[in-house]
Amino acid sequence: MDEDGRELAPLGFFNNDDYKKIQPKDAAQILYSLKANGPLNSKIHGNAYSRINGGMVRFLISEQDARAALLATKVGQKMTTEERIKRLMPHEMTTKLFEEMSNLRLRKNGLDIVLE
Repeated sequence: MDEDGRELAPLGFFNNDDYKKIQPKDAAQILYSLKANGPLNSKIHGNAYSRINGGMVRFLISEQDARAALLATKVGQKMTTEERIKRLMPHEMTTKLFEEMSNLRLRKNGLDIVLE
């Protein structure tokens, strides 16, 4: 179901027999299942870490900065509480992402990189 309550067509996997057993028979098989192992996880973690620390990924401003900027405008001051929450939600999620990322630690496990 989408946000407006419309029922969406089912989608299925074409390369995973386990999912083929449980997905609807009429599902369009367009999804590709990827299961990461230790070395692949290591490459993914290393790539993400180096790109984020290298400044190659841009994030939204923090929730506090966005709230201050929004309330500094007449449009923002006139918004209802619900409108402000909806407008600031992406910034709140970015702030929560940073909080979670600050808890991650890199650990070398043999040749692999592991995020704790």
